[in-house]
Amino acid sequence: AEVSGLLEKGDVLLKSGDLVIARQFYARAFQMGAAEGAAGVAKTYDPAVYKKLKVQGITPDAAKAAEWYKKAKAAGATETAASLP
Repeated sequence: AEVSGLLEKGDVLLKSGDLVIARQFYARAFQMGAAEGAAGVAKTYDPAVYKKLKVQGITPDAAKAAEWYKKAKAAGATETAASLP
């Protein structure tokens, strides 16, 4: 239940454009064993997400996004498996 709460909070923050704080919630969920947490962290670095959300003031990092997408895939993330590179 705690992990799903972390993921939900990360999702809300991501949608509101607060990527730095969302990243912390996703990372914590991943540390607790949720593969989707790694996918969430990846989104907070993903240039495509930045463009979609019209994020300004922070710079995306495609290399870090790819690294976290790989972690998510390796950990068995299912929610975003179709979108994982």
